[in-house]
Amino acid sequence: MSNSDSPSSGCDPRSLLERPELAAKLSSGTKRRLLAPAPEGFADPGAPVRVLLRTAEPLGDPERSTLEAAGATVRTVAGDVVTAQMPLDRLGAVAALPFVRYLDLARPLHLEDKS
Repeated sequence: MSNSDSPSSGCDPRSLLERPELAAKLSSGTKRRLLAPAPEGFADPGAPVRVLLRTAEPLGDPERSTLEAAGATVRTVAGDVVTAQMPLDRLGAVAALPFVRYLDLARPLHLEDKS
């Protein structure tokens, strides 16, 4: 794989769906958002997004450093569950990490008005 094809280089996050080994790690909600005609917040590839990750084992210091080198800012770690923030165009780099098993883009929550 050349550097221009590498998932570690910034790329359109929709291209993850063309790579079965990476698409398999994405939640169904994330796939739907990537397939939407005009995905919310996807206009700027450098826009920060929040993600929920599951890793193969509880996150250790070497894996945390690797996530950060891939462009993620680790927020919370609870065993093999990790929350992080990263530029949108780094999703491929993070999904390609061998210890990342699942990736879900955070979705905004809206309060219901029950009046």
